[in-house]
Amino acid sequence: MFQPLVVWCIFFCSGIVAGYYCRLPPVLLCAAVAAVSCAAFCLRNKRQCAYLVFCLAALLGALDIAGARPIPSSSQAVKTVLGLKHKIEGLISDRLNPPFSNILSAMVLGERRMVPEDLRQAMMKAGTWHLMVVSGTHTAIVAAIVLLLLKAVRVGRNMRFISAIVLLIVYCLLTGASSSVVRATVMTSVYLLTYLFKRPPNFLNSLAMAALAILIFDPTQLFQVGFQLSFLSVFFIFWLYPGLKNIFPAGIWKSRYLCVPANCFCVSLSACIGTAPLLAHVFNTFSCISIIANIVAAPLAALVMAGGLVLIGFGALLPVCAGPAALSAEFFIFLFVKMNMAFAGLPWASIHVPRTRLFWVVFCYFITLFLSRLFPRKQ
Repeated sequence: MFQPLVVWCIFFCSGIVAGYYCRLPPVLLCAAVAAVSCAAFCLRNKRQCAYLVFCLAALLGALDIAGARPIPSSSQAVKTVLGLKHKIEGLISDRLNPPFSNILSAMVLGERRMVPEDLRQAMMKAGTWHLMVVSGTHTAIVAAIVLLLLKAVRVGRNMRFISAIVLLIVYCLLTGASSSVVRATVMTSVYLLTYLFKRPPNFLNSLAMAALAILIFDPTQLFQVGFQLSFLSVFFIFWLYPGLKNIFPAGIWKSRYLCVPANCFCVSLSACIGTAPLLAHVFNTFSCISIIANIVAAPLAALVMAGGLVLIGFGALLPVCAGPAALSAEFFIFLFVKMNMAFAGLPWASIHVPRTRLFWVVFCYFITLFLSRLFPRKQ
């Protein structure tokens, strides 16, 4: 059912967890890695060799967490990227007044500390706070704008995809390279590479590659809620969305006007089911209106994001046109804020959940995966 890379990633994560709690010495782990590698190389039986390779993944995960060190942030490349980020923040603050500039900086550059407290509380109640996290929507919009602009100036197909990947990496560094944006950048880059080499994309392999890209450099991310929510939401959208689509009559998917809201509902419901147990465990709260709120908020967030990128582009290259771009971005931000405030003001927008043990959270996910097999799935 799962690809070998996905299973390897699962064993790698298991090794990180085991290494975190057992605290084995790195010398012993290195010796075990060497022994298992030699045994896997010498074996002729493919099945036994596969088992050893997965054991090797677990040992490497334990070794990774045992030798984890903070990533240095004093390199010249990091300083250059931070300087560019400060210039973009200055451009936004010159064209927009607070709190519009703060909200746009949060959505485009990941500066969530600048979001007003009342808006943050409202988005938490409405279940839309994740839209402030730079993630797949943001990287997809960046990639789409880059590809369209390069196609408009008649840049070759291969160069368009390569340029989009390079700019996505720069954008990832600009936003602080958090787990959500690294995951989104890796997955978007893998998808662009599949189109570049004209090969069919594999979603789970892309997700596993994104997780490994983060955990190899910083294995402690595995224990952070942001990392867990990011990957859980994306996995459950992939896992539940095909089955939820089959709940609706086939005629809805042929309608131009009903297809989009039905798609948004299925995606929002999938993400809500995938993140609700962990959110209830960590934050002791559950948003009752998050599905409906996200159907409205997600398109508005995409418009804010697109308007912000257009504003930054015009402000840097064509300042004459930056004024109208700033007005449009401010209008979309105004609608986005008012919508979140309206949803948060509804009665029973969110309810308090008593703190539960981690066992029940894991149990909920097992039940969800089991019940999802009862629905017919079309990939």
